[in-house]
Amino acid sequence: HHMLTRLLLPYIRKDGRIVTVASTAHTFGQLDFANLNYDQEKSERGYSAWNAYGQSKLANVLFAKGLDEKLKEAGSEIKSVSLHPGVIGTNLWRYTPKW
Repeated sequence: HHMLTRLLLPYIRKDGRIVTVASTAHTFGQLDFANLNYDQEKSERGYSAWNAYGQSKLANVLFAKGLDEKLKEAGSEIKSVSLHPGVIGTNLWRYTPKW
């Protein structure tokens, strides 16, 4: 997101918006900066698809929020927001038990 946003930012209208797709899954995301890739040798934190998804969505929310703060500090009228598009049937659901 960061690089693409940096490349596009000069072309965004002064009253434009940057929308980052997130998820309510960000609420169970945790960022372990010493072990972002779930390396078993660095930590006992085990990998799960849902935990990795939550981590990525938390990173998206924090990116959007941080970018909005930086844009405001620079005096820009461009807004940065994140959104949850709703539940979508992706392959991630294959890791969810059937009810």
